Formats: sequence, C-alpha cells, structure tokens
Amino acid sequence: MTAGHYPLPATLLVADLRGFGSLTNPEQLAARSALYSRLAVSFDEGGVPWDGCAHEDRGDGVLVVVPAKVPKPVLLGPVLDRLTDARRPWPRPVRIALHAGDLHHDGLGFVGSDVNHVFRLVEATPLREALTTSGAPAAVLISDELYRGTARHGYGPGPARGYFPVPVAEKETRVTAWLTIPGADAAAERIAERARAPRRPARPAGGVALSAGGDQHVTNSLLAGRSVTGARRRRH
Repeated sequence: MTAGHYPLPATLLVADLRGFGSLTNPEQLAARSALYSRLAVSFDEGGVPWDGCAHEDRGDGVLVVVPAKVPKPVLLGPVLDRLTDARRPWPRPVRIALHAGDLHHDGLGFVGSDVNHVFRLVEATPLREALTTSGAPAAVLISDELYRGTARHGYGPGPARGYFPVPVAEKETRVTAWLTIPGADAAAERIAERARAPRRPARPAGGVALSAGGDQHVTNSLLAGRSVTGARRRRH
C-alpha cells in the first residue's frame, strides 16, 4: 500500500435532526438550511473555520470532518458550547455524536471503520432517549476514546461538562460511550443509570407454577412428595 492510500486522522462530528422524516418537503428544506447555517456559525464563532472542514450531507444530518490540526478541546469546548446553546434553538431537536480516528476518501465520500463508529453513536438508544425524555434542544454522545483522551482532562476555562458512561449496542458495535445533556446533568445521569442497569429476564407467559413442601423428587417429568400445589399461570 502506498502512502497515498493510507488513512488520514480527523475528528468526526455528526449532527442529526430528530423527526425529520415527519416534515413536509418545504419544511425539510427549511430545516436543512437552518441546520447548515447553525453549524457554520457555531464552528466559526468557536474558533474552527467552517470552510476549513469537510462536510458530507446525510439528508436529515451532516457529517463534519475536522482536520487533525484542530485541537480536540476546541471542538469539545467553544464549538460544542455554541452548538448546544439553548438561547439559539435548532430547527428541530438535534443529536450530536463525536469521535476521533482515521478515514479514507475514495472520491465518492468518506469511508472507514471510524466513520461507521460515529454513526453508530448518533443512532444509539441512550442518545435518542436523552433527546426524547429530557426536553433539551440537543444531546451529545462522545466516543470512549475521545472522552479518555480529551474530555475527562477538563481543558478550557469554562465549567466542566458532565459526561456519563452508557452502553452502545448498534449493529456490530458493542462499546461504552459518554453522554452529556448541556444544562441537564441530572437528566443525563438518570438516563445513563437506566441504560447501564441489568435487564431482568422476561417472565414466562404461561405454564404451571409448582410449590412443594417436604421431600420431593422428579422422575420422568413427575414431581413426587408432600404438600404439592400447582397453579397454572394465566396468559395475558
């Protein structure tokens, strides 16, 4: 493989509008225009030139490829602050996912496992729940790599942002990522705790429940002993 075929490092951001498919065509056009405008202003004001980033349209969302020379704390600080500023409402509530890794461009678009990864994050159930249940205009999920390498160190002059670990299980992906809901740390923590809670096994829909006292044994599917009672479970 020649040097020109090697992947290039970058930071990846995906912004995805909730409920885009329920809009009429004119509403979709207006929402997309507002989405791109908000992204451009937030990047420029946050210190990362929008025109210096690559953008790939995804219909109801945008993949933004930020050059590796841009410090990650700038993205997680000033840029993310502006993207999630509640005083500047989005056209629709927005899910945002961030990851850092390597990717290729084959002339048709960006490709690579790290591109796949950031899209798994933006589709993750805890992030969807965060946006639906919190009432916040934006919710953010960052990869474990980005959290451990950058976010947890608390770079920047602003207040530390609350990140909470959540499991992500989307298609082939099984990882931990970090959830934040700007201005709603308590809600993010509750959602993260629910996402991490072990699932209880489903109760059987039917069958026979037996209770036995004294000595008992099972032979050829028959239970023998004393004080045996049986109750057939009802199907609901």
